[in-house]
Amino acid sequence: MKASAHTSTARRDDPARAAHSLDAVKSVLGFLLAMFLMIGTACTVPAFADEPSAHATETSLVPPAVAVAGSAHDGVSTFIDTIEAVIDSDASKVYAAQAQAQIELAQEGADPAPAQAPVVNELEDRTLRAANGPAAEPQTATPASAEPAQLFNVIKVGETEVPYVDSQLTATAPDSTAGIWWGSDSTTDGRLGYFIGHNPGVFTCLLGLSAGSPITVWDSDGNDLTYHVIDLFDIPNTTTLEQLQGRISGHGESIALQTCIQGGAYYRIIVAA
Repeated sequence: MKASAHTSTARRDDPARAAHSLDAVKSVLGFLLAMFLMIGTACTVPAFADEPSAHATETSLVPPAVAVAGSAHDGVSTFIDTIEAVIDSDASKVYAAQAQAQIELAQEGADPAPAQAPVVNELEDRTLRAANGPAAEPQTATPASAEPAQLFNVIKVGETEVPYVDSQLTATAPDSTAGIWWGSDSTTDGRLGYFIGHNPGVFTCLLGLSAGSPITVWDSDGNDLTYHVIDLFDIPNTTTLEQLQGRISGHGESIALQTCIQGGAYYRIIVAA
């Protein structure tokens, strides 16, 4: 690439050098022309003082002195014509070289004015890239993963999150949430918590549970614990808590969930620990 750029620059400089040389030639030729005119004039002056040449005839219309001067003038004219022809020829070469340079610049896609600017800019650009190393790829900010919101008073069954409220020993479950009906909702006190909820309603999700199914509780302090189903059974709606306690108690930190089935005639009981 460097050799190509050097060659291209040399070709672009040829027209400028030729024009400079042409100006020098014109100066030298102008000086020689002035000297030639002075010499020619000096040679013809004595002819005016001389007698007519013996070779001249009486019928000659041009005196010998004038004839000599005329000969000198013809020589000067020829000399001038020759100089102009040379100058015209060199000028044609200069114009042709300039035109060729413009064509080459256009083919290379370079800006003809100034011719050196693209080369200099390219060298500077390469130098800067070499000094600075490869351009660093733009860094894309990685959004921080959002932490899940802290939950309170929530029971999660499968993918269903059911909020609950305090409803100790109420006659019926809350309308739109579950309720902690008996015991403690704490996940850290080692005691049983008994929850109730409607079906159809928020506890319909209990009907899909089986032994080993996970149930997660976030208590009123925001502490969470995942329990697993260890027992499930159905009882008539006339069963009392005293009759039920023997089967749901004695599991340490545990929960019991109750919902209606068969139109409210029976309760489905889920025990998890």
